[in-house]
Amino acid sequence: MGDQTSRENQLEVKKWQVREAERQRNVKLSAADWIEHPDRYLLELAGRPQYNTSAS
Repeated sequence: MGDQTSRENQLEVKKWQVREAERQRNVKLSAADWIEHPDRYLLELAGRPQYNTSAS
């Protein structure tokens, strides 16, 4: 088992990872960026239906 300092370091790393994940989750994409985004292509390959791109 690790000592207390090692445990505190692990907790700090975990907190940082949670903050980074939250920060990255909130990235906003414009509609134009999303049209060409590789994640959209992957979602479509996985069976996600096409997104409606018209402004209705």
